[in-house]
Amino acid sequence: MGSRVRLRFGVNDVVSALYPDIRNSYLELHGASVAVRYENGTSIPLDDLVQDLDEVRDHLMSHERLAHLSAGH
Repeated sequence: MGSRVRLRFGVNDVVSALYPDIRNSYLELHGASVAVRYENGTSIPLDDLVQDLDEVRDHLMSHERLAHLSAGH
């Protein structure tokens, strides 16, 4: 009997697989969120985080519009 390898995916893995174009921005935002919540804040400049957030939002909004259009709405 062969051993089975069990793959475990986290949210970061799913985002990276589904949205490779925004992977880096998403991971930076996620890392900053963790740092703020569990540590002493983040060292990433706020302007950089806002830019990351804009990139993620714009990417997801464009996908939502495409899905809406392809559904015939």
